[in-house]
Amino acid sequence: MNKTPLNKKNAPQILIVDDEPEMRNMLTEVLTMYQCVPLEASKATEAMVHMEKYRVDLVLLDIHMQGASGVDLLKVMRRRHLKIPTIVISGFVTEELAAELALFGVAGIVAKPFMPTRIMEEISKIITIPPQIKDE
Repeated sequence: MNKTPLNKKNAPQILIVDDEPEMRNMLTEVLTMYQCVPLEASKATEAMVHMEKYRVDLVLLDIHMQGASGVDLLKVMRRRHLKIPTIVISGFVTEELAAELALFGVAGIVAKPFMPTRIMEEISKIITIPPQIKDE
């Protein structure tokens, strides 16, 4: 098995939008192990800057954040015709919220807390993920 990381230009770029630094750090660590390029945003406005500046292949989006919520960000993405696959990560998703998220075409919902394998399973349904880099 080839353990050489992919060329960063071709590696999946995944935007993590979460106001909790611990969650962003954990997801960054996991994505890096799978040779993905993580981009981090702690709020919706910062996420929009990343989406305009970088090629973003997938968004991991917390719904309940300080300031603009994840739903607010989804509304802006829709207005700007940004069709980036999005997986919502949240500790509290009601049936009503799930129905609203479905209207935005959210690709998946993962409940917090979750195991790293769970989020990677959800991501791999949407984009091709390189093999995990194993420590020797």
